[in-house]
Amino acid sequence: MVKFLLTEEWVIELLALPTQAEQLAQLNTATLLHSTGLAHLLDHAEQLVQRNPGRAHRLIVLCEYAAEYLAAAALMPRAHYLRAQCHAINGELAEALTLIESAYVRFQQLGMEAEAMRTFVGRMRVLGEQGDFRAALNAGEKLVNWLATVEASDTPLPAREAAMLRALVKNQQGICYDQLGQFQDALRAFETAEAIYAELAMPRESAGVKNNRGLALVYLGNVSEALTAFMAALAIQRVEELILPQAHTQSNLGEAYLLMGNYQAALVAYQEARRLLATQAALTDEQVNLRQMADAYLALNLYDEALMTYREAAYHFDRAAMKHERAWALWGIGATLARQQQPSAAAAALGEAAALFRTVDNMPLFAGVRLEQAALLAAQGDQATAFVFAEEALADVMMDEWPIQQFFAHLRLVDLHLATVQVDAKSSATNGNEHVIKAAEHLHAAQQLADRLALPHLRYRLSQRFAQLRLLQGSINDAITIFEQAVTEVESLRNRLSMETMRISFLHDKLSVYETLVQLYLDRGAEADIRRAFEMAEQARSRTLLERMAGLIEHQYSDVDDPQLKERLETLQADLNAIYSRLLNQEGSDEVGGVAERSLYNATLQARAVVLEQEISRLRLMIAPHTAVSSIMDVLPLPFSLQTIQEQLAADTVLVAYYLLADEIIAFVVICNQLHVMRQLGSRAVIEQALQRLYAQWQRFRVGAPFVTRHMVMLQQSTQRILQSLYDDLFAPIDQLMGALLPKAHLSGESPLRLTIVPHGFLHQAPFQAFYDGQQSLIERYLIAYTPSATTLAVVDPQSDCLPMDALVMGVVDSDIPAIQTEVDLVAAILPSAQIYMNEQATAQILMAQAPTSALIHLACHGIFRADNPMFSALKLGSGWLTAVEISQLRLHAALVVLSACESGRGHTSNGDEILGLARAFLGAGASTLVVSQWMVQDEAAAMLMADFYTHLASGLQPDAALRLAQLSVKQSYAHPYYWAPFVIMGNRGWQ
Repeated sequence: MVKFLLTEEWVIELLALPTQAEQLAQLNTATLLHSTGLAHLLDHAEQLVQRNPGRAHRLIVLCEYAAEYLAAAALMPRAHYLRAQCHAINGELAEALTLIESAYVRFQQLGMEAEAMRTFVGRMRVLGEQGDFRAALNAGEKLVNWLATVEASDTPLPAREAAMLRALVKNQQGICYDQLGQFQDALRAFETAEAIYAELAMPRESAGVKNNRGLALVYLGNVSEALTAFMAALAIQRVEELILPQAHTQSNLGEAYLLMGNYQAALVAYQEARRLLATQAALTDEQVNLRQMADAYLALNLYDEALMTYREAAYHFDRAAMKHERAWALWGIGATLARQQQPSAAAAALGEAAALFRTVDNMPLFAGVRLEQAALLAAQGDQATAFVFAEEALADVMMDEWPIQQFFAHLRLVDLHLATVQVDAKSSATNGNEHVIKAAEHLHAAQQLADRLALPHLRYRLSQRFAQLRLLQGSINDAITIFEQAVTEVESLRNRLSMETMRISFLHDKLSVYETLVQLYLDRGAEADIRRAFEMAEQARSRTLLERMAGLIEHQYSDVDDPQLKERLETLQADLNAIYSRLLNQEGSDEVGGVAERSLYNATLQARAVVLEQEISRLRLMIAPHTAVSSIMDVLPLPFSLQTIQEQLAADTVLVAYYLLADEIIAFVVICNQLHVMRQLGSRAVIEQALQRLYAQWQRFRVGAPFVTRHMVMLQQSTQRILQSLYDDLFAPIDQLMGALLPKAHLSGESPLRLTIVPHGFLHQAPFQAFYDGQQSLIERYLIAYTPSATTLAVVDPQSDCLPMDALVMGVVDSDIPAIQTEVDLVAAILPSAQIYMNEQATAQILMAQAPTSALIHLACHGIFRADNPMFSALKLGSGWLTAVEISQLRLHAALVVLSACESGRGHTSNGDEILGLARAFLGAGASTLVVSQWMVQDEAAAMLMADFYTHLASGLQPDAALRLAQLSVKQSYAHPYYWAPFVIMGNRGWQ
């Protein structure tokens, strides 16, 4: 009889002792160093396996050592079996199987046949983890047959013990059936196990089966019923303090939410599972949860994060010989690579995934990979093989009740038939009609499945295809109505996301719906249609930035509560900062030689920076506050209407909003309170090439002053030719429209008209202020400002809570930009009340502290633009590099921000025309107006321009007027636009 009261605290103290000899001494003191006492410890370890498998493993190892010391052989098989469970949880499956076999043999040798046969339950689990589900089911059958034999014998097992064994087998059988895609068989097995546990009043075990049953329901598409099962399981597991089972249920809950299209809630569940697993020695479960998170990243089009996460999980599954899970990770890798336009690598990953799913006999997942392969083949032009793969996949999943897989198989065939119609329409109308009929058949089959499944994220997919079908059938009005429905469905899904990064990426593969509607409205051509085209273009443009500027979403990262994760992030950021400094200084570095060596050195640094940036982005996603939301935009919708935007335009302002539509460049022009549309504004390819040539012109100024001085006339003439060609294509027709509608005084520069330019796509690189009409630059005739969207005019408040001259000025000088000191001195002289911080005093901490109360912020320092990862573009302050992500967390109150740094206004535009870079960061943080540079600035010219700009600003002019006069002044001394034209106004012109 064990009298010692065994507590969790005592076990922790016991295991903390440094040697096994000291641990044995402690057991002896506690009167536990005997067979009964060790059995008591093993009972405790068995309970620990599901709460803390790492601690359980250490306790079992101690019990084995003590059993050998006591020569208590009868304890060893049980200890081995329990330790096998710990190894299995940690992904050490070969070790687990070895221990299970050892336990079985030892139980048999001791004549403990019932205990020996129980090890078949563990064998089933490990074989299942290895993907050998048929062998696992065979092991279960052996146990079931043995139970039947024993129950018919003269010495049957006690009824409760037999029932428990039967429930264990049924649960493991259900897991195997689930992994094989035999979901109905899985449900029947789980229901049997759950009923047995209910009768035996075993809530812990019942909770585990509820969780497993929920996952089978998810794959059958019965998500609402699955959620009920998961919640019931969680309620029991929380009461019982079962940490590991809670983590399993949270992961499965994430799967359900992901299937429903509730990506935010899915990530909340995965994050909670990750938090729970962090306290356990459960490496395999951590990696499975990680792979599930990658599925969510892929669904949100976060390709870099998804790929890194899949690869990490695949590496672990390969080492653990977990074929089924590795196949799933490889499927994700292949799908991600396909979306990143890497077809060869995608095909290799998908081929390996298909082979593995074939090996483990999982037909629905094999069919899923086949559909992905079909899409890849179609993209590469092999329509015939794509059809074969898709039709085979549909045939495979039609053999059983796999509605989700059937839906996606029908949808893939719809896409293939519709694409074939578009390819063949000119050459064979009959063939095209046959494909239209087939597409319609598959669409209707998919719709029947979608109606039954009631999963929101399936609806927009169907609506988009039905609209495309109506277009091919010539029903334009019906197509428009259905496309509008698809937009509503996309918006509904997107509105559940609260994180800025996810809202941006989500639209990546869905913008074609918006663009098609713009095209259809314009083609229909009525006045109401032109207005609707403008509003739809606005709805698809810079949405997330606008929502941030309107205060509808936040871009805040939580404090890192995981010490290891925090340390990892700090190390990565320090490494990245060091690389930024080396990139900035590498041209003058002594550690590299000539041009070729510097080029290789630069490429190496750039590649390393990309890897670090991607890893930091991935880790930030894991710590970001994933707050589940029902609908953000239902509360406060953005004013996309033309009328609302017109109300914000002053009488002397013309809005020119460009839009890239397929191969066409169009411009919506709001002038005299009327909307006009200008179409066919030049060739996209020609204009893109012209902008590339213009960028090359700017780069020539970096060769050095002697070269520039020697070739200035040639440089100016070649640049002027490019700027005139851009004017002719992009602006001359608009100039003509304004000439017909506006007084000449507005067009001559006597009373300059205000132009608000809304670029789109690569047109964000176009310096409209420098466009040359053959006689003048546009800046000589117009006041020009840029805005990311016309809707910005309705959401940005030009007012400031601060005094007009509450200014914060920061400068960091080095040998490359010595004129920074002169620039700051000139600004300080004009703004005597400004707070000035120079060099090492110009820190990120000062900026964070004083930005909220500053009406004007002037930053004169080095900047670096990261084309691969634009939100890692950064400013070099006295305390180090400050990235765009960190800047976006400032709290600005309608401030005017002046960035006297090279390329501070450059940005990358993602799908949806989301501008990513320093300008976005400051606008998102609350800046009303920005003065930023579109290319590398010349030090002395920038100082001169800034002095003039602040002089005019202090005299009461608005920023756009002050900048125009400063540019015209610099132009007198430096005629080439490289010197006077890089700075532009972004955001709201007004500044109070």
